[in-house]
Amino acid sequence: MTSDVEAMKPSSLGEENRSDDDLLQLERDYRALHDKAQTLITERVSLESDINKLKKRTATQWKRLKKSSHSCTVINLTAPSGAFAVGGNMNINEL
Repeated sequence: MTSDVEAMKPSSLGEENRSDDDLLQLERDYRALHDKAQTLITERVSLESDINKLKKRTATQWKRLKKSSHSCTVINLTAPSGAFAVGGNMNINEL
């Protein structure tokens, strides 16, 4: 009587080893992708937090500037020449 190992053909042993190697490689690739995804999620959350902080700071500064009612120089960023066009003084409340 032959054992199970003896009964296997050499080609089936090779296929089994190759499929085990493929599975191990797939697991490694999955772990690497999972780690990369976690890193990207962490970076996204951090960037969103930074953006929200900047929005709040900008809104606070804008309110403070509007309350002060000082004059400022208006800069037109849509000048046709592509350059900055600087206008005259204007009251901030006119914006």
